[in-house]
Amino acid sequence: MKHPFTLPVLLVLLATSATLAQNKIITPAQQPLVVGNAGLQHAALNASSPTAPWNGKVLSLDANGLMILVKDSAGGSGSTLWNVSGSHINYLPGNVGIGTATPLQRLHVNGDINVSTGSAYRINNSVFLLRKGVRNTLLGFNVAPIVSGTDNFFLGDSTGYANTVGSLNIFIGNNTGRSNISGIGNVFLGTFAGRNSNANNNLFIGYSVGADNTSGGNNTFIGAGSGRRNLAGAQNTYIGHQSGFENNIGERNTFIGANAGYYNTGSLNTAIGYNVNIIQGISNSTAIGSNATVTSSNSIVLGATGGNQIKVGIGNTAPTARLHVTAGGTTATGVRFENLPTSTGTVYPLYVDANGNVMKASTAGARALAAGESNWERTAQDHLLNRNGGGVLIGSGFKTLPTGYQLYVSEGILTERVKVALKSTDEWRDNVFRDDYMLRSLDEMEAFIKQHRHLPGVPSAEEMVKQGNDLHRTDALLLEKIEEQALYLLEVKKENRSLKTRTEEMMSLIRQLSQEVESLKQELQNK
Repeated sequence: MKHPFTLPVLLVLLATSATLAQNKIITPAQQPLVVGNAGLQHAALNASSPTAPWNGKVLSLDANGLMILVKDSAGGSGSTLWNVSGSHINYLPGNVGIGTATPLQRLHVNGDINVSTGSAYRINNSVFLLRKGVRNTLLGFNVAPIVSGTDNFFLGDSTGYANTVGSLNIFIGNNTGRSNISGIGNVFLGTFAGRNSNANNNLFIGYSVGADNTSGGNNTFIGAGSGRRNLAGAQNTYIGHQSGFENNIGERNTFIGANAGYYNTGSLNTAIGYNVNIIQGISNSTAIGSNATVTSSNSIVLGATGGNQIKVGIGNTAPTARLHVTAGGTTATGVRFENLPTSTGTVYPLYVDANGNVMKASTAGARALAAGESNWERTAQDHLLNRNGGGVLIGSGFKTLPTGYQLYVSEGILTERVKVALKSTDEWRDNVFRDDYMLRSLDEMEAFIKQHRHLPGVPSAEEMVKQGNDLHRTDALLLEKIEEQALYLLEVKKENRSLKTRTEEMMSLIRQLSQEVESLKQELQNK
Protein backbone atom coordinates (compact mmCIF):
# COMPACT_ATOMS: atom_id res chain seq x y z
CA MET A 1 0.00 0.00 0.00
CA LYS A 2 1.38 3.37 -0.99
CA HIS A 3 1.66 6.02 1.65
CA PRO A 4 2.21 9.55 0.34
CA PHE A 5 4.26 11.74 2.62
CA THR A 6 3.33 15.26 3.08
CA LEU A 7 6.00 17.93 3.22
CA PRO A 8 5.49 18.69 6.96
CA VAL A 9 6.08 15.06 7.82
CA LEU A 10 9.24 15.03 5.75
CA LEU A 11 10.51 18.13 7.45
CA VAL A 12 9.87 16.58 10.90
CA LEU A 13 11.70 13.43 9.90
CA LEU A 14 14.61 15.44 8.58
CA ALA A 15 14.81 17.54 11.72
CA THR A 16 14.67 14.58 14.16
CA SER A 17 17.00 12.31 12.29
CA ALA A 18 19.82 14.39 10.84
CA THR A 19 22.01 11.40 10.39
CA LEU A 20 19.43 9.29 8.65
CA ALA A 21 21.02 8.42 5.26
CA GLN A 22 22.96 11.76 5.27
CA ASN A 23 19.75 13.82 4.89
CA LYS A 24 18.59 11.73 1.94
CA ILE A 25 14.99 10.63 1.47
CA ILE A 26 14.76 7.13 0.15
CA THR A 27 11.45 5.80 -1.11
CA PRO A 28 10.61 2.18 -1.84
CA ALA A 29 11.67 0.95 -5.23
CA GLN A 30 9.65 2.33 -8.12
CA GLN A 31 7.75 4.62 -5.76
CA PRO A 32 7.79 8.38 -6.46
CA LEU A 33 8.27 11.05 -3.86
CA VAL A 34 5.06 13.01 -3.65
CA VAL A 35 5.29 16.65 -2.51
CA GLY A 36 2.19 18.38 -1.27
CA ASN A 37 0.73 21.66 -2.46
CA ALA A 38 3.16 23.60 -0.30
CA GLY A 39 5.84 22.88 -2.89
CA LEU A 40 9.47 21.92 -2.73
CA GLN A 41 12.22 24.21 -1.52
CA HIS A 42 15.98 23.68 -1.76
CA ALA A 43 17.75 25.07 1.28
CA ALA A 44 21.08 25.14 -0.57
CA LEU A 45 22.56 23.90 -3.83
CA ASN A 46 26.22 23.03 -4.14
CA ALA A 47 28.09 23.93 -7.33
CA SER A 48 30.89 21.78 -8.64
CA SER A 49 32.68 21.19 -11.91
CA PRO A 50 30.90 18.62 -14.06
CA THR A 51 32.63 15.31 -14.49
CA ALA A 52 31.10 14.82 -17.91
CA PRO A 53 30.13 17.21 -20.73
CA TRP A 54 26.59 18.41 -21.13
CA ASN A 55 24.50 15.87 -22.99
CA GLY A 56 21.77 18.14 -24.28
CA LYS A 57 19.18 17.17 -21.64
CA VAL A 58 17.25 19.30 -19.17
CA LEU A 59 15.18 18.62 -16.02
CA SER A 60 11.43 18.86 -16.66
CA LEU A 61 7.98 17.80 -15.30
CA ASP A 62 5.53 15.58 -17.08
CA ALA A 63 1.74 15.99 -17.09
CA ASN A 64 1.44 14.10 -13.80
CA GLY A 65 3.99 16.30 -12.05
CA LEU A 66 6.78 13.75 -12.25
CA MET A 67 10.27 15.26 -12.56
CA ILE A 68 12.07 13.74 -15.58
CA LEU A 69 15.13 14.31 -17.86
CA VAL A 70 14.29 15.19 -21.46
CA LYS A 71 16.13 16.51 -24.55
CA ASP A 72 16.16 20.29 -24.96
CA SER A 73 14.15 20.00 -28.17
CA ALA A 74 10.50 20.87 -28.62
CA GLY A 75 8.42 18.34 -26.70
CA GLY A 76 11.53 16.68 -25.30
CA SER A 77 12.02 14.50 -28.40
CA GLY A 78 13.92 14.75 -31.67
CA SER A 79 17.27 16.49 -32.18
CA THR A 80 18.55 18.86 -29.54
CA LEU A 81 18.06 22.57 -30.33
CA TRP A 82 21.30 23.73 -28.69
CA ASN A 83 24.74 22.36 -29.42
CA VAL A 84 27.90 22.65 -27.35
CA SER A 85 31.36 23.07 -28.83
CA GLY A 86 33.98 23.60 -26.18
CA SER A 87 32.98 26.73 -24.29
CA HIS A 88 30.59 27.79 -27.05
CA ILE A 89 26.90 27.04 -27.41
CA ASN A 90 25.09 27.38 -30.73
CA TYR A 91 21.53 27.14 -31.97
CA LEU A 92 21.22 25.77 -35.49
CA PRO A 93 17.58 25.39 -36.58
CA GLY A 94 15.01 28.19 -36.84
CA ASN A 95 15.18 31.77 -35.54
CA VAL A 96 15.83 33.10 -32.06
CA GLY A 97 13.51 35.74 -30.67
CA ILE A 98 14.27 38.00 -27.73
CA GLY A 99 11.22 39.92 -26.63
CA THR A 100 9.17 38.36 -29.43
CA ALA A 101 7.54 34.96 -29.96
CA THR A 102 7.61 35.29 -33.76
CA PRO A 103 11.21 36.03 -34.79
CA LEU A 104 11.58 36.90 -38.46
CA GLN A 105 15.34 36.49 -38.74
CA ARG A 106 18.02 34.32 -37.16
CA LEU A 107 18.12 36.82 -34.30
CA HIS A 108 15.12 39.06 -33.78
CA VAL A 109 15.24 41.50 -30.86
CA ASN A 110 12.15 43.44 -29.85
CA GLY A 111 13.63 46.16 -27.67
CA ASP A 112 16.91 48.00 -27.21
CA ILE A 113 20.31 46.37 -27.57
CA ASN A 114 22.99 47.74 -25.29
CA VAL A 115 26.57 47.56 -26.54
CA SER A 116 29.18 48.70 -24.05
CA THR A 117 31.71 51.36 -25.04
CA GLY A 118 34.60 49.70 -26.85
CA SER A 119 32.44 46.85 -28.09
CA ALA A 120 31.35 46.63 -31.71
CA TYR A 121 28.96 45.11 -34.21
CA ARG A 122 30.83 42.92 -36.69
CA ILE A 123 30.16 41.55 -40.17
CA ASN A 124 32.17 38.48 -41.18
CA ASN A 125 34.21 39.11 -38.00
CA SER A 126 35.15 42.64 -39.17
CA VAL A 127 34.14 45.63 -37.09
CA PHE A 128 31.20 47.41 -38.69
CA LEU A 129 29.70 49.65 -36.00
CA LEU A 130 31.76 50.75 -33.02
CA ARG A 131 31.06 53.06 -30.12
CA LYS A 132 34.43 53.96 -28.71
CA GLY A 133 35.77 56.67 -26.42
CA VAL A 134 33.59 59.68 -25.66
CA ARG A 135 30.71 60.46 -28.04
CA ASN A 136 32.43 58.79 -31.02
CA THR A 137 30.38 56.94 -33.64
CA LEU A 138 32.33 54.71 -36.03
CA LEU A 139 30.48 52.91 -38.84
CA GLY A 140 32.35 50.85 -41.42
CA PHE A 141 35.22 48.41 -41.80
CA ASN A 142 38.73 49.23 -40.52
CA VAL A 143 37.44 52.15 -38.50
CA ALA A 144 39.68 54.33 -36.36
CA PRO A 145 41.48 53.03 -33.23
CA ILE A 146 40.45 56.07 -31.20
CA VAL A 147 42.35 56.50 -27.94
CA SER A 148 41.31 59.86 -26.54
CA GLY A 149 39.58 61.71 -29.40
CA THR A 150 35.98 62.76 -28.80
CA ASP A 151 32.86 63.73 -30.74
CA ASN A 152 33.87 62.08 -34.02
CA PHE A 153 31.59 60.53 -36.66
CA PHE A 154 33.26 58.21 -39.18
CA LEU A 155 31.33 56.37 -41.92
CA GLY A 156 33.00 54.21 -44.56
CA ASP A 157 35.73 51.65 -45.17
CA SER A 158 39.05 52.72 -43.52
CA THR A 159 37.54 56.11 -42.77
CA GLY A 160 39.63 57.93 -40.15
CA TYR A 161 41.72 54.76 -39.96
CA ALA A 162 44.69 56.36 -38.14
CA ASN A 163 42.71 58.71 -35.89
CA THR A 164 43.69 58.37 -32.23
CA VAL A 165 43.35 61.78 -30.59
CA GLY A 166 41.58 63.85 -33.27
CA SER A 167 38.22 65.27 -32.19
CA LEU A 168 35.12 66.96 -33.59
CA ASN A 169 35.58 65.40 -37.04
CA ILE A 170 33.02 64.14 -39.57
CA PHE A 171 34.43 61.74 -42.20
CA ILE A 172 32.10 60.05 -44.70
CA GLY A 173 33.37 57.90 -47.57
CA ASN A 174 35.88 55.14 -48.21
CA ASN A 175 39.43 56.06 -47.08
CA THR A 176 38.19 59.51 -46.16
CA GLY A 177 40.53 61.17 -43.64
CA ARG A 178 42.43 57.89 -43.49
CA SER A 179 45.72 59.36 -42.19
CA ASN A 180 44.23 61.85 -39.76
CA ILE A 181 45.72 61.32 -36.29
CA SER A 182 45.11 64.50 -34.34
CA GLY A 183 43.24 66.84 -36.71
CA ILE A 184 40.33 68.72 -35.14
CA GLY A 185 37.10 70.14 -36.54
CA ASN A 186 37.31 68.69 -40.07
CA VAL A 187 34.43 67.71 -42.37
CA PHE A 188 35.44 65.34 -45.20
CA LEU A 189 32.72 64.00 -47.54
CA GLY A 190 33.68 61.77 -50.45
CA THR A 191 35.94 58.84 -51.27
CA PHE A 192 39.62 59.68 -50.57
CA ALA A 193 38.65 63.19 -49.42
CA GLY A 194 41.36 64.46 -47.04
CA ARG A 195 42.98 61.03 -47.18
CA ASN A 196 46.39 62.20 -45.92
CA SER A 197 45.25 65.19 -43.90
CA ASN A 198 46.28 65.74 -40.30
CA ALA A 199 45.24 69.40 -40.10
CA ASN A 200 42.38 71.36 -38.52
CA ASN A 201 39.16 73.05 -39.59
CA ASN A 202 39.00 71.90 -43.22
CA LEU A 203 35.86 71.33 -45.31
CA PHE A 204 36.46 68.90 -48.19
CA ILE A 205 33.51 67.71 -50.31
CA GLY A 206 33.96 65.47 -53.35
CA TYR A 207 36.05 62.61 -54.70
CA SER A 208 39.79 62.98 -53.86
CA VAL A 209 39.23 66.52 -52.64
CA GLY A 210 42.33 67.64 -50.70
CA ALA A 211 43.58 64.06 -50.87
CA ASP A 212 47.26 65.03 -50.47
CA ASN A 213 46.70 67.63 -47.77
CA THR A 214 48.87 67.01 -44.71
CA SER A 215 49.05 70.17 -42.61
CA GLY A 216 47.06 72.87 -44.41
CA GLY A 217 44.17 74.12 -42.29
CA ASN A 218 41.09 76.33 -42.58
CA ASN A 219 40.53 75.36 -46.22
CA THR A 220 37.25 74.91 -48.09
CA PHE A 221 37.47 72.60 -51.12
CA ILE A 222 34.27 71.61 -52.94
CA GLY A 223 34.21 69.61 -56.19
CA ALA A 224 35.89 66.42 -57.34
CA GLY A 225 39.68 66.84 -57.39
CA SER A 226 39.63 70.38 -56.01
CA GLY A 227 42.74 71.15 -53.95
CA ARG A 228 44.02 67.68 -54.85
CA ARG A 229 47.75 68.47 -54.46
CA ASN A 230 47.45 70.80 -51.50
CA LEU A 231 49.99 69.90 -48.81
CA ALA A 232 50.34 72.81 -46.41
CA GLY A 233 48.35 75.64 -48.00
CA ALA A 234 45.92 77.30 -45.59
CA GLN A 235 42.82 79.50 -45.75
CA ASN A 236 42.09 78.64 -49.38
CA THR A 237 38.64 78.41 -50.96
CA TYR A 238 38.34 76.21 -54.06
CA ILE A 239 34.89 75.55 -55.53
CA GLY A 240 34.57 73.60 -58.77
CA HIS A 241 35.84 70.44 -60.43
CA GLN A 242 39.67 70.29 -60.09
CA SER A 243 39.86 73.93 -59.03
CA GLY A 244 43.24 74.70 -57.42
CA PHE A 245 44.35 71.19 -58.36
CA GLU A 246 48.15 71.78 -58.38
CA ASN A 247 48.43 74.42 -55.65
CA ASN A 248 50.36 72.68 -52.87
CA ILE A 249 51.54 75.41 -50.47
CA GLY A 250 49.71 78.56 -51.61
CA GLU A 251 47.58 80.38 -49.07
CA ARG A 252 44.48 82.59 -49.04
CA ASN A 253 43.50 81.86 -52.65
CA THR A 254 39.92 81.92 -53.92
CA PHE A 255 39.24 79.82 -57.03
CA ILE A 256 35.65 79.39 -58.25
CA GLY A 257 34.80 77.42 -61.39
CA ALA A 258 35.79 74.15 -63.02
CA ASN A 259 39.60 74.04 -63.47
CA ALA A 260 39.90 77.54 -62.03
CA GLY A 261 43.49 78.17 -60.88
CA TYR A 262 44.40 74.59 -61.85
CA TYR A 263 48.17 75.19 -62.24
CA ASN A 264 48.73 78.06 -59.84
CA THR A 265 51.03 77.54 -56.85
CA GLY A 266 51.07 81.09 -55.47
CA SER A 267 49.09 82.91 -52.79
CA LEU A 268 46.51 85.69 -52.47
CA ASN A 269 45.04 84.99 -55.92
CA THR A 270 41.42 85.10 -57.10
CA ALA A 271 40.19 83.13 -60.11
CA ILE A 272 36.51 83.24 -61.05
CA GLY A 273 35.20 81.42 -64.11
CA TYR A 274 35.68 78.25 -66.11
CA ASN A 275 39.31 77.29 -66.82
CA VAL A 276 40.67 80.58 -65.48
CA ASN A 277 44.46 80.32 -65.59
CA ILE A 278 46.80 81.97 -63.10
CA ILE A 279 50.35 81.03 -64.08
CA GLN A 280 52.44 79.05 -61.57
CA GLY A 281 54.09 81.14 -58.87
CA ILE A 282 51.94 84.22 -59.52
CA SER A 283 50.63 85.92 -56.36
CA ASN A 284 48.15 88.66 -55.48
CA SER A 285 46.48 88.59 -58.90
CA THR A 286 42.88 88.29 -60.05
CA ALA A 287 41.46 86.81 -63.24
CA ILE A 288 37.72 86.89 -63.96
CA GLY A 289 35.88 85.35 -66.89
CA SER A 290 35.91 82.10 -68.81
CA ASN A 291 39.45 81.17 -69.97
CA ALA A 292 40.90 84.39 -68.59
CA THR A 293 44.67 84.24 -68.00
CA VAL A 294 46.95 86.39 -65.84
CA THR A 295 50.74 86.03 -66.16
CA SER A 296 52.06 88.62 -63.69
CA SER A 297 51.71 89.22 -59.98
CA ASN A 298 49.72 92.11 -58.52
CA SER A 299 47.46 92.26 -61.57
CA ILE A 300 43.77 92.10 -62.46
CA VAL A 301 42.60 90.61 -65.76
CA LEU A 302 39.02 90.63 -67.04
CA GLY A 303 38.15 88.13 -69.74
CA ALA A 304 40.16 86.10 -72.19
CA THR A 305 42.20 87.21 -75.19
CA GLY A 306 41.63 86.55 -78.87
CA GLY A 307 38.13 85.68 -79.94
CA ASN A 308 36.85 85.49 -76.36
CA GLN A 309 37.59 89.10 -75.41
CA ILE A 310 34.94 90.79 -73.30
CA LYS A 311 33.62 94.32 -72.94
CA VAL A 312 33.41 95.98 -69.55
CA GLY A 313 30.55 98.34 -68.81
CA ILE A 314 30.45 100.81 -65.92
CA GLY A 315 27.15 102.57 -65.47
CA ASN A 316 25.56 100.76 -68.41
CA THR A 317 24.20 97.33 -69.36
CA ALA A 318 25.41 96.93 -72.96
CA PRO A 319 29.02 98.08 -73.33
CA THR A 320 30.19 98.78 -76.88
CA ALA A 321 33.94 99.10 -76.23
CA ARG A 322 36.57 97.27 -74.19
CA LEU A 323 35.82 99.79 -71.42
CA HIS A 324 32.53 101.64 -71.67
CA VAL A 325 31.93 104.23 -68.95
CA THR A 326 28.60 106.03 -68.65
CA ALA A 327 28.64 109.10 -66.40
CA GLY A 328 25.95 109.61 -63.79
CA GLY A 329 24.65 112.82 -65.39
CA THR A 330 25.45 115.67 -67.74
CA THR A 331 27.57 117.42 -65.11
CA ALA A 332 29.41 114.32 -63.87
CA THR A 333 32.62 113.09 -65.44
CA GLY A 334 32.89 109.47 -66.41
CA VAL A 335 36.62 109.03 -65.83
CA ARG A 336 38.98 110.75 -63.42
CA PHE A 337 42.76 110.52 -63.21
CA GLU A 338 44.83 111.58 -60.21
CA ASN A 339 48.55 111.64 -59.42
CA LEU A 340 49.53 111.15 -63.06
CA PRO A 341 53.28 111.29 -63.81
CA THR A 342 54.85 113.88 -66.09
CA SER A 343 57.04 112.99 -69.05
CA THR A 344 59.90 114.65 -70.91
CA GLY A 345 59.60 112.39 -73.94
CA THR A 346 57.28 112.44 -76.89
CA VAL A 347 53.65 112.40 -75.81
CA TYR A 348 50.45 111.90 -77.77
CA PRO A 349 47.38 113.90 -76.77
CA LEU A 350 44.01 112.18 -76.41
CA TYR A 351 40.76 113.42 -77.83
CA VAL A 352 37.13 112.36 -77.56
CA ASP A 353 35.05 111.97 -80.71
CA ALA A 354 31.35 112.74 -81.03
CA ASN A 355 30.41 109.27 -79.78
CA GLY A 356 32.52 109.56 -76.64
CA ASN A 357 35.32 107.30 -77.85
CA VAL A 358 38.74 108.23 -76.47
CA MET A 359 41.48 108.08 -79.09
CA LYS A 360 45.12 109.00 -79.50
CA ALA A 361 45.49 112.13 -81.61
CA SER A 362 48.13 111.50 -84.24
CA THR A 363 48.77 112.90 -87.70
CA ALA A 364 51.76 111.97 -89.81
CA GLY A 365 54.84 113.98 -88.81
CA ALA A 366 53.02 115.85 -86.01
CA ARG A 367 53.97 115.36 -82.36
CA ALA A 368 53.51 117.36 -79.21
CA LEU A 369 56.48 117.89 -76.89
CA ALA A 370 56.15 118.52 -73.19
CA ALA A 371 58.88 119.31 -70.67
CA GLY A 372 57.96 119.52 -67.04
CA GLU A 373 54.62 121.21 -66.53
CA SER A 374 52.45 122.22 -69.52
CA ASN A 375 53.62 125.26 -71.52
CA TRP A 376 50.05 126.28 -72.29
CA GLU A 377 47.36 127.78 -70.11
CA ARG A 378 43.75 128.71 -70.72
CA THR A 379 43.11 132.17 -69.27
CA ALA A 380 39.95 133.51 -67.65
CA GLN A 381 39.20 135.37 -70.90
CA ASP A 382 39.29 132.03 -72.77
CA HIS A 383 42.60 132.87 -74.44
CA LEU A 384 45.40 130.37 -74.98
CA LEU A 385 48.54 131.58 -73.25
CA ASN A 386 52.11 130.47 -73.94
CA ARG A 387 53.43 130.43 -70.39
CA ASN A 388 57.13 130.33 -71.25
CA GLY A 389 56.94 133.84 -72.77
CA GLY A 390 58.42 132.85 -76.11
CA GLY A 391 56.93 132.87 -79.59
CA VAL A 392 55.13 130.15 -81.50
CA LEU A 393 57.02 128.62 -84.40
CA ILE A 394 55.37 126.93 -87.36
CA GLY A 395 57.69 125.07 -89.66
CA SER A 396 61.43 124.46 -89.42
CA GLY A 397 64.75 125.81 -90.60
CA PHE A 398 64.63 129.04 -88.58
CA LYS A 399 68.15 130.53 -88.27
CA THR A 400 67.34 133.97 -86.89
CA LEU A 401 64.09 135.34 -85.50
CA PRO A 402 63.18 139.01 -85.40
CA THR A 403 61.94 140.27 -82.06
CA GLY A 404 58.51 141.65 -81.32
CA TYR A 405 56.52 138.86 -82.87
CA GLN A 406 54.62 135.96 -81.27
CA LEU A 407 53.90 133.86 -84.39
CA TYR A 408 56.55 132.76 -86.86
CA VAL A 409 55.76 130.80 -90.04
CA SER A 410 58.58 129.20 -91.99
CA GLU A 411 58.43 130.13 -95.67
CA GLY A 412 55.14 131.82 -95.03
CA ILE A 413 53.66 135.13 -93.87
CA LEU A 414 54.89 137.28 -90.99
CA THR A 415 51.81 139.10 -89.76
CA GLU A 416 49.99 140.25 -86.63
CA ARG A 417 46.58 139.97 -88.22
CA VAL A 418 45.09 138.35 -91.31
CA LYS A 419 41.74 139.28 -92.81
CA VAL A 420 40.43 138.19 -96.21
CA ALA A 421 37.73 140.39 -97.74
CA LEU A 422 35.14 139.32 -100.26
CA LYS A 423 34.12 141.37 -103.26
CA SER A 424 30.50 140.24 -103.28
CA THR A 425 28.13 137.68 -101.86
CA ASP A 426 28.49 135.67 -105.05
CA GLU A 427 31.94 134.64 -103.89
CA TRP A 428 30.50 132.95 -100.84
CA ARG A 429 28.54 129.72 -100.94
CA ASP A 430 25.31 129.78 -98.95
CA ASN A 431 22.96 128.13 -101.44
CA VAL A 432 23.52 124.49 -100.44
CA PHE A 433 20.65 124.43 -97.97
CA ARG A 434 18.12 125.82 -100.46
CA ASP A 435 15.29 123.55 -101.53
CA ASP A 436 16.26 123.77 -105.19
CA TYR A 437 19.92 122.81 -104.62
CA MET A 438 20.85 119.80 -106.73
CA LEU A 439 22.77 117.49 -104.40
CA ARG A 440 24.49 114.57 -106.03
CA SER A 441 23.52 111.15 -104.78
CA LEU A 442 26.11 109.16 -102.87
CA ASP A 443 26.37 106.73 -105.77
CA GLU A 444 27.13 109.63 -108.16
CA MET A 445 29.65 111.01 -105.66
CA GLU A 446 31.36 107.62 -105.42
CA ALA A 447 31.55 107.25 -109.20
CA PHE A 448 33.04 110.75 -109.63
CA ILE A 449 35.67 110.19 -106.94
CA LYS A 450 36.71 106.85 -108.48
CA GLN A 451 37.13 108.53 -111.86
CA HIS A 452 38.73 111.87 -110.92
CA ARG A 453 40.27 111.18 -107.50
CA HIS A 454 38.91 114.40 -105.98
CA LEU A 455 35.56 115.92 -105.01
CA PRO A 456 33.28 117.43 -107.63
CA GLY A 457 33.91 121.17 -108.09
CA VAL A 458 37.25 121.07 -106.28
CA PRO A 459 40.36 121.87 -108.37
CA SER A 460 42.79 119.05 -108.87
CA ALA A 461 46.35 119.26 -107.62
CA GLU A 462 47.59 120.13 -111.11
CA GLU A 463 45.08 122.99 -111.36
CA MET A 464 46.08 124.34 -107.94
CA VAL A 465 49.74 124.34 -109.00
CA LYS A 466 48.88 126.24 -112.19
CA GLN A 467 46.32 128.69 -110.78
CA GLY A 468 47.47 129.05 -107.20
CA ASN A 469 45.31 129.01 -104.08
CA ASP A 470 42.79 131.80 -103.79
CA LEU A 471 42.09 131.67 -100.06
CA HIS A 472 38.60 133.09 -99.94
CA ARG A 473 37.48 131.14 -103.03
CA THR A 474 38.95 127.96 -101.59
CA ASP A 475 37.28 128.67 -98.26
CA ALA A 476 33.93 129.17 -99.99
CA LEU A 477 34.37 125.96 -101.97
CA LEU A 478 35.33 124.03 -98.86
CA LEU A 479 32.29 125.46 -97.06
CA GLU A 480 30.11 124.22 -99.89
CA LYS A 481 31.56 120.74 -99.55
CA ILE A 482 31.14 120.83 -95.79
CA GLU A 483 27.50 121.79 -96.15
CA GLU A 484 27.03 118.98 -98.67
CA GLN A 485 28.60 116.58 -96.20
CA ALA A 486 26.15 117.85 -93.59
CA LEU A 487 23.25 116.95 -95.89
CA TYR A 488 24.75 113.51 -96.47
CA LEU A 489 25.11 113.05 -92.72
CA LEU A 490 21.48 113.98 -92.18
CA GLU A 491 20.47 111.31 -94.69
CA VAL A 492 22.69 108.78 -92.95
CA LYS A 493 21.23 109.84 -89.60
CA LYS A 494 17.73 109.08 -90.84
CA GLU A 495 18.85 105.68 -92.09
CA ASN A 496 20.71 105.00 -88.82
CA ARG A 497 17.64 105.94 -86.82
CA SER A 498 15.61 103.42 -88.79
CA LEU A 499 18.33 100.80 -88.34
CA LYS A 500 18.54 101.60 -84.64
CA THR A 501 14.81 101.05 -84.23
CA ARG A 502 15.04 97.72 -86.00
CA THR A 503 18.13 96.79 -83.97
CA GLU A 504 16.37 97.59 -80.69
CA GLU A 505 13.44 95.44 -81.75
CA MET A 506 15.81 92.60 -82.60
CA MET A 507 17.74 93.00 -79.31
CA SER A 508 14.47 92.91 -77.37
CA LEU A 509 13.53 89.71 -79.17
CA ILE A 510 17.01 88.26 -78.47
CA ARG A 511 16.74 89.11 -74.78
CA GLN A 512 13.30 87.50 -74.64
CA LEU A 513 14.61 84.36 -76.35
CA SER A 514 17.64 84.33 -74.03
CA GLN A 515 15.39 84.49 -70.97
CA GLU A 516 13.29 81.62 -72.35
CA VAL A 517 16.46 79.57 -73.00
CA GLU A 518 17.72 80.23 -69.45
CA SER A 519 14.32 79.24 -68.07
CA LEU A 520 14.40 75.99 -70.05
CA LYS A 521 17.96 75.29 -68.86
CA GLN A 522 16.90 75.85 -65.27
CA GLU A 523 13.95 73.48 -65.68
CA LEU A 524 16.24 70.84 -67.17
CA GLN A 525 18.71 71.23 -64.30
CA ASN A 526 15.95 70.89 -61.72
CA LYS A 527 14.72 67.62 -63.19
